[in-house]
Amino acid sequence: MGIDYYGSCMGTAASKYNLWLGVEENSQSINENKSNLTIKLFLKRNDGYVDSAYNLYKDQNSVKLTVGGVVKVNKELKIDTRNNQTVLLAQWTGDLSHREDGTLSVPIRGEFTMGNSTLTGGQVSCNFVCSTIARKSTLTLSSATVNPGGKLVATISSAASGFSHRIIWSLGNNSYTADLKSGVGVTEFTVPVEWINSIVNASKGNISVKLITFNGAKQLGTSTYTVSLVIPATDEYKPSFEIGLTKLPSKVPEDWDMLVQNVSRLSVEPVSLSFKYGASLSAITITIGAVSIRKLPAIFNLTESGELTVTVAVRDTRGILTVKTTTIEVLPYKPPSVNIISLTRCNSLGETDVYGTYLSVRYTLDYSYLNGKNSCTLNARYKTCNDSEYSAPCEIVSESSIIGDGMLSVNNSLNVCFSLTDALTSEAFEVVRSVPSAAIPFNIKKGGRGASFGKFAREDNQLSVGWDLSVDGNVNIKGNLNFQEIECQCTESSSELIGVVRYYPCFGCCFVRMRVKINRLIAARESNVVAKIPDKAPGIFTPLNCFVGGNTGAQCAGGISYQTGEIIISPDKDIPENSYVYISGIYIV
Repeated sequence: MGIDYYGSCMGTAASKYNLWLGVEENSQSINENKSNLTIKLFLKRNDGYVDSAYNLYKDQNSVKLTVGGVVKVNKELKIDTRNNQTVLLAQWTGDLSHREDGTLSVPIRGEFTMGNSTLTGGQVSCNFVCSTIARKSTLTLSSATVNPGGKLVATISSAASGFSHRIIWSLGNNSYTADLKSGVGVTEFTVPVEWINSIVNASKGNISVKLITFNGAKQLGTSTYTVSLVIPATDEYKPSFEIGLTKLPSKVPEDWDMLVQNVSRLSVEPVSLSFKYGASLSAITITIGAVSIRKLPAIFNLTESGELTVTVAVRDTRGILTVKTTTIEVLPYKPPSVNIISLTRCNSLGETDVYGTYLSVRYTLDYSYLNGKNSCTLNARYKTCNDSEYSAPCEIVSESSIIGDGMLSVNNSLNVCFSLTDALTSEAFEVVRSVPSAAIPFNIKKGGRGASFGKFAREDNQLSVGWDLSVDGNVNIKGNLNFQEIECQCTESSSELIGVVRYYPCFGCCFVRMRVKINRLIAARESNVVAKIPDKAPGIFTPLNCFVGGNTGAQCAGGISYQTGEIIISPDKDIPENSYVYISGIYIV
């Protein structure tokens, strides 16, 4: 089917005539990249009038047909449009070459002149677009994704059987070229595993597939495609390692071969760590129980006990994760403590004697056995309430023992300090108990100015009682219930101390009620000195039912050291910096 393009005529009767080009695409040659066209120039009267223009003298008429800038027809001719004739002024048939991409747009011009007539000539121009001739071939791939070592099948759809092809597979600096002769339309390619060395910061990359089409030695065109190379999270590509556990030096003897709660420290790291095909470390997380550390070295203070899971998770720069676990056994441990069941005067045989110059003690120990490796040592020191120094310590080896050298005073009450340590503690657990002077119903102090019930009188102008006092009626005190205000001081770890410490000589006790601000973090189960009673404090202080509460909700054991007058707390969980701690308690003097 052709296409007609109309132009215009000249002369007094120009409007009564049509001039047009008829262009028809006859055939195309893919191999030669050419189209064959037939182009005709026509003239005809358009109103049906039979006595229309004519000139039969060839030398008075001319016609020219130009195709693609080249004159194809240029001649003289007779022109006769009478009787409604369609006059073929010019005709040309021939091949035209397309561009390299297979396209062609052809400018065409037809023109004529006519002498001795009311129609003197005309012209018509057009731009004919030929059908595009297929040049570069297309490619179909068996898959849009492939794993390392996977196979891809490429199927070529060629525009002509005589075309040959080249396929270039490339990724980064890696490439592979396959040349296919004409007639070969299918090829296979196996992706080398080593190509993923070009992909170290992602789990996938793009393989470029370039198809080049040739007609003989002439390159006709190039088509480019993409295949996604996906690195799977399999063992071949995952980071590999083993879990390394190292016990760090601690108070636990090396030959015990155990991990102990709150004493042992453990270093965990990936051993023989390696990454595959150029990847490197991106992140690491090491977890024991509820604690996670995201850096190396990972050193853990083992605050939990039981069978604990150790997890090591290593992620490489491709995002591929390897997780390994193992278990450790951590034996439970707590510092030792002693419970004094009874402490009484006795004779050298251990028989109870209110005038005895020995002491009989019964007690129980509470400590962690640690598979039979741990042991405790209990020592006792004693002094009268008027002495400043204790005796040399003596070891107590049985749960019912005799203390003393037979020279213990019967006239004065005694203070006995029990000190307990085990193999893992450097700071002893200490408790002080008092023993009254020898029991007598009533005693008048020498000089007659003091008296005592149940004990020897030691002070002038004072009536003292060594027994429990039971009063059925009212107690009327005409004098003052005297007490002494004792100043407390902050330590390096505290500030803003508010409160009071009162010493009641008549009761032999101190009352403590204060608030103090903590200037640094106090860790759980860590003992800290938060205040101190100066040296002028009376007597010796021992803890009795003292508990410490803070605005974090922590509960703390605490007390006043009998040696230094330091007020000590030990919380059951961390107390943050700048928290306030409230301390209250009654202490025996």
